[in-house]
Amino acid sequence: MVGLNRLLISGRVKASSITETIVATTIIIIVFTIAILSLNNVLQNIIENDTSAVERRINELIYKSQYEKIITSDSYEEGDWIVSLAKEKQNNVDFIVIEALNRKTKRKLVKSIIYNEN
Repeated sequence: MVGLNRLLISGRVKASSITETIVATTIIIIVFTIAILSLNNVLQNIIENDTSAVERRINELIYKSQYEKIITSDSYEEGDWIVSLAKEKQNNVDFIVIEALNRKTKRKLVKSIIYNEN
């Protein structure tokens, strides 16, 4: 309290020069810019590499192939993904091959299941 009274009486507060203030503000802006750009890059990579929607759809197709009849030679689009189903035979065993190809990233997901014609 005594220090505050001295400042009020003298009327002057010691302050930084304008150059120090500008340099400090510039450093803070640079640090925040780097942080925002890094966060943007991380979030963009998470969004681009997210395959949960197409994997969920593939799992639905696997379920339908096991418990219901599905069309085995079909192709359709799921967002940026092209999903195709094909029936293949290897060593007298029928398989359904489900392929998903991302148009933008060219990432490919492939799942094979044994096909029963019950």
